[in-house]
Order: sequence, then C-alpha cells, then structure tokens
Amino acid sequence: MRAGYLEYIEKRLYRARGVFRKIGGKPRMPPIAELLDRTATVLATLYLMFTKRYYSPNQTETEIIQKDICLEALRLVLNVNEKPELSNSETQALPALFAFHAARFEARQNPTGELIGFSEQDRLLYILPSPSIEISRCYVLAKSHSPQEALIHLDRLSQERPFFNKMANYHAAVGLVLEESKNAQKAKMAWLRAAELSKHKKEIEYLKKRAERVQI
Repeated sequence: MRAGYLEYIEKRLYRARGVFRKIGGKPRMPPIAELLDRTATVLATLYLMFTKRYYSPNQTETEIIQKDICLEALRLVLNVNEKPELSNSETQALPALFAFHAARFEARQNPTGELIGFSEQDRLLYILPSPSIEISRCYVLAKSHSPQEALIHLDRLSQERPFFNKMANYHAAVGLVLEESKNAQKAKMAWLRAAELSKHKKEIEYLKKRAERVQI
C-alpha cells in the first residue's frame, strides 16, 4: 500500500511538472477564498492519511503502525496552520489529535511488532499528550510569530520537563525552529541529536538526511 501510494504521488507530481513546463508558468498560491473552500477537503484527506496508517492490518507485523506516514500527516496539518487565515479551532484540533495518538506509538507494539492492548500498555512509554502537542505547536509558533519566541517556549519546556531532552521529537522540533531562525550550525546539531535518540531505523535515516541538508 505504501509503495503504491508513493508511486501515485510521484505520478501526480510528474504530470503537474509537465503541465507547468508546457504552459511556461509557475505554481502560485490560490487566493485565500479558494484556500478556505479547500481546507475541509485537505483536513479530511490528512485525517484519512493518519488513521489508515495508524493501523494497517494489511501490512507486515512490524509495519502495523506506519509511523513515517503518520508523522508526515502531522507535519502537513501543521503547515495548514502556518497561514493565519486558515488557522482556526478545527485546523488546530487535528494536529492535537494526531499528537495524542502519536504519543502512544512506542506503547502500542512490542519489540516483535505485535499489538498490545490498551490495558496492557506500559504507560511509562507514553509520550505525554500535552507535551507532544506543545512541541507540535512550537513550529506553528515559529511560523506565525517568530522563531525566537518558539525557541524560548522550547527552552522553557525542557526546563519544566527535563525528560524532553531525551526525546527525539523534541530535538527535531528544535532543529526545525533553528532552521527557521537561520541558525544552521545549531540546527544541524539538533537534527543529529534527534537521530541519536531515535530508536527507529527509518526515522534515524530521515533525521540524518535533514541534518545533511542544513547548509552551514
């Protein structure tokens, strides 16, 4: 399913690039009125993208939860909130919902990939929902207000909850915000620290690639 989905996206992108080459134009941001009309459809699509990959019964046992696609859905819905005109209670609720479920990634499966029932899950493996939501909000804060304000917020979170410093997604958020503030060297260090703390091969590969992309 994942390979087919990615192939479908690649084909759509290829066709879109062909259209722009043919007409000699460049992509443009539609007027706000058009964006508002499309927002509900975008949110519904991202909701399906997350929920269908949060439990994928047709995948192999170790891929029942496809974290990379779930996290991509979270990233995209945060992008929707970057535009103040589109950010409202509905668009803000969706990343909170995604973050809440993502907080249970580690507790939902055992090392062999088998699902663990809610009553048997180790609560110590939960990434607390509220902190996860706070981390997600920091990137939106960096875009809607300023990276400096988001960095202050992230620093406060790590002081109030020292265990944040041992969380890969916290350092990934720091890397994102530092990139926004044009602090390339520290951003690279944050991405690498996130890779060191991650326990998942695909996620580690992604985080290292993000670090490599940062131009110092």
